[in-house]
Amino acid sequence: MPRHANLAEALRERARDGGDHTVALAHPDGTGGERRISYAELDARAAAVAAWLRGRDAAGRRVLIVLDPGPHIAAALLGCLYAGAVAVPVPAPTASRTAAERTAAIAKDAAVDLVLTETAHATETSRRLSLVGRADLTCLPVDRLGPDGGTGHTSDAPSARTDPDSLALLAYDSGPATAPRGARLTHGNLLAAMHALRATLGTGPRSRIGGWLPRRHTPGLIGQVLHPLWLGATAVPLPARPFRTDPAAWLRAISRHGITEAVAPDTQYARCAALTADEQPAGLDLSRWRTALNAGEPVSSATMAAFTRRYAAAGLRTGTPGRRIRPRRRRAPAARRGPGPRCPARSSASSTRSSCRRLTGGGRRGRSGRAAPPSPPATGGGRRTPCRSSPPGPPTARADSCAPATSASPRAAASA
Repeated sequence: MPRHANLAEALRERARDGGDHTVALAHPDGTGGERRISYAELDARAAAVAAWLRGRDAAGRRVLIVLDPGPHIAAALLGCLYAGAVAVPVPAPTASRTAAERTAAIAKDAAVDLVLTETAHATETSRRLSLVGRADLTCLPVDRLGPDGGTGHTSDAPSARTDPDSLALLAYDSGPATAPRGARLTHGNLLAAMHALRATLGTGPRSRIGGWLPRRHTPGLIGQVLHPLWLGATAVPLPARPFRTDPAAWLRAISRHGITEAVAPDTQYARCAALTADEQPAGLDLSRWRTALNAGEPVSSATMAAFTRRYAAAGLRTGTPGRRIRPRRRRAPAARRGPGPRCPARSSASSTRSSCRRLTGGGRRGRSGRAAPPSPPATGGGRRTPCRSSPPGPPTARADSCAPATSASPRAAASA
């Protein structure tokens, strides 16, 4: 696989090579089938997002991504990488007050300049941002974006020039809702993670990598979205509901969609192992499942052994559930601007190589019983620019909030 200066170059090459004939994303459609998106289609969507971002001078600036799991979040993330912007993913709005506080705190800590969301969440996203005095942010509902990014110009532009030390992603995986902590990941970190995952897991273009881990967390975002796209493989992102609460539904999805690599926390494997004969899905075929990853919680060898025994008759091979993800990222205040701590080239690669280990027992635990704390550093950059909200369209069209505009009148747009 050729070397690239950054992940965006690699992803655009996959789009050129795969075109309309290779499936990039396979989303369950809720009826037992799947909605397939080719590399060419995904690249066109991402290029449109990138065109919109370039029209607002987004290179080096922080972009809040507020989207449901689905094709839009992949396009938004790739669009940020294409434009040289810094992606800051957060979950789509729910009724949870804690989640609302966390999103507002992340927007403030990351000092975001732009927002990518979808029409259904625009109004609630604006309300949450207003909690920290950021209701004036420029906001784009990506599901209403045209092929030219609303700029009136072609979106088929080369990816922004970035180097390995350029900041690519702020991932808020830990910390309380009112004081979340962000990990700064560079383009070099992401490329090192891609090579390390491929070497450790044996993934390739024929892989179908799926799971329901949150896309705002690094295992879900890097392992289940970016890694399969970097490989030229197929990502099968599963919604957290019902798969998180219904282990039988999760196993059916793995069987139905032919997933070859899947990831879940230890408790999910324990729930699956505890299913009775009546609860176990009928006609289950797990023979294509090559690697089961255990992430986010301390790993129990007893759980893994019980899970293997329970589903051997369904084709699960011995040794399939045998790996543990242990991300290592050095924490740094995400809102910090200007030059940050430099990351030696070997530092990002070495820290990522240890992020996936084969289990040889119960797994190593820290004193608290949790996985070792994450680490890769990253450098910061960019500038802070005041901005106002606008709907997709020419930069001169403005609105008063993130709510999507349906009229030329700013007042009408704000009330939409």
